[in-house]
Amino acid sequence: MVRGTQCLAKDGHVCLSLGEKTIDDLLHTHGIPHEKEPHYPRSNYRADFAVGDVFIEFFGLAGNADYDAKTKLKQELCRKHGITLISIYPQDLASSRKLEGKLLAQLHT
Repeated sequence: MVRGTQCLAKDGHVCLSLGEKTIDDLLHTHGIPHEKEPHYPRSNYRADFAVGDVFIEFFGLAGNADYDAKTKLKQELCRKHGITLISIYPQDLASSRKLEGKLLAQLHT
């Protein structure tokens, strides 16, 4: 699977794409403690982030058939194990206000 540009977030987390870095930096800026690369239960898959018991995934390659199949599998794992999943797509990164709205609204409910 092709990955994006590996980079360092403001809090020192290694991110595997600029999209992940954008999300990590937003969480850090808002003082939201988060874990990088938590494991899905009973699986070898990992999410991009966890904030408490909420997983956050940046689905940056949406539209690629293999990637979309993996996305569906991760969504099903969340449903099966009662994990809240916040799905972020490239269009959600169009503005920091849009990303903040989507992330913060779901993390504070």
